[in-house]
Amino acid sequence: TGLAGYAKFGVQTQGDILTNFNVKDSLADLARGCIATAALCAFPMQHYPGRIIIHKIFLTVSKSPAGTEMSMRFIVVEALAFCLAVLALSVSAGDSLSAIFQLVGAICGGTVIF
Repeated sequence: TGLAGYAKFGVQTQGDILTNFNVKDSLADLARGCIATAALCAFPMQHYPGRIIIHKIFLTVSKSPAGTEMSMRFIVVEALAFCLAVLALSVSAGDSLSAIFQLVGAICGGTVIF
């Protein structure tokens, strides 16, 4: 998509190619909708490993048996806390999410390297 965007818009190509298209362009709106749907569907899958780790830490701190199942209360409280933390992080980023993307890229890149 990067090459196609550069071929269409040349040097005026934005970092997010969809910002180059008119807001009334129905195909660009469809692409925006597809990206939003993909992000919404990926969020729970990305959150699941964190939930498991937090549950293991919770079991260790509370000295509960290792095979203890997650209670619905734990799941609800943890999910609300996680969503509120993500919301606070995104609100603190303001208009630009580039700092967040840089932070995530640095953390993920460091994890992959080591």
